[in-house]
Amino acid sequence: MNTGAALLAAAAFVPALPALAEGGPRPAEVAAFVAAARAAGCVVTEANADRVIAASGLSAEVAAAVVQSLEQQGKAKAQGAGRLVLTPEVCQ
Repeated sequence: MNTGAALLAAAAFVPALPALAEGGPRPAEVAAFVAAARAAGCVVTEANADRVIAASGLSAEVAAAVVQSLEQQGKAKAQGAGRLVLTPEVCQ
């Protein structure tokens, strides 16, 4: 499994990543991930997740915390296994 696929899987099932336990990802980290996901068409899949993470400049752990935070806030939704879609609220 590639890093991106692991990110998508972990974000859906890990209840509390260390970054979230410490108050969550920083706004700049969220903005970096959202910008990278926007550039990928607002959809992160197993096929493009590694590129999205690399483009964001985040570690896989921080990216997973960002994904989890976005999902908890209703700003991203998992659609099946290995697919994350940003909502129109954050992806315009």
